[in-house]
Amino acid sequence: VTLRYDLGEIGPQDPLVVFGFSQSAVVASMAMPYLHALGIPSDDLRFVLVGDTASAQGGFLGTFLDSLPPQDHLLGALAMDLRWMGNLVGATTPDNLYPVDVFTIQHDGWADWPSNVMASPTADLIAMIGMAINHLEYLGLAPADIGSASYVADGLAQYFTIAQPQDWLDTLFAAAVHVFG
Repeated sequence: VTLRYDLGEIGPQDPLVVFGFSQSAVVASMAMPYLHALGIPSDDLRFVLVGDTASAQGGFLGTFLDSLPPQDHLLGALAMDLRWMGNLVGATTPDNLYPVDVFTIQHDGWADWPSNVMASPTADLIAMIGMAINHLEYLGLAPADIGSASYVADGLAQYFTIAQPQDWLDTLFAAAVHVFG
């Protein structure tokens, strides 16, 4: 990015679009402050993130510990350390550095974690199942699914929530064919 910027290959008329899915969305989110500190103007970059685990609108990394009762925070932090995510706890996609479009499928537990797991154990279970199933559905979405997303803006961030596809089994199969051929 910095080399392309230094060479004048990107600018407000032709911004570079950075795409991230799942873990790479987290990496892109973590790169934003670094790129901003290097002086790359916000008009020169745009981010498109899908299945963003660091989404400020329910991403697992920023929501999981707070969704637990206070007495379980230490245990939750330990569980995240055991899954090699401890250094990412609280990671959040910035909404004030660069334009970013965040696409989330409803009930994708990585990008749409319930804010209070104790309020609805069913929501907790659906989110965990969604981590394995819904999180893969991005690869098989139809343009109509994306076009029907609900929308919320926050600063430079636009959050699009896609209703869970009606036939998730077909979508999962299409994603598997896309990934594995």
